[in-house]
Amino acid sequence: MADVGMVKVDMGMVKVDVGVVTVDVGMVRVDVRVVKADVGVIKVDVGVVKVDVGVVKVDVGVVKADIHFYFVVM
Repeated sequence: MADVGMVKVDMGMVKVDVGVVTVDVGMVRVDVRVVKADVGVIKVDVGVVKVDVGVVKVDVGVVKADIHFYFVVM
């Protein structure tokens, strides 16, 4: 279990792509693309991978850049 900022990602070896959130688990890259909606309602749960962005709040119009998190899953 890794906790980076407010994004929680459980370890596993799958890729989840839901348009605004791309998660590659392993040498983990969490790519939050340009968000034009409230991501507080997005919750993804696929097998062993749980991407919970319910605590992420994006002020639309202020955040218009890619957010990258890089960390090693223990």
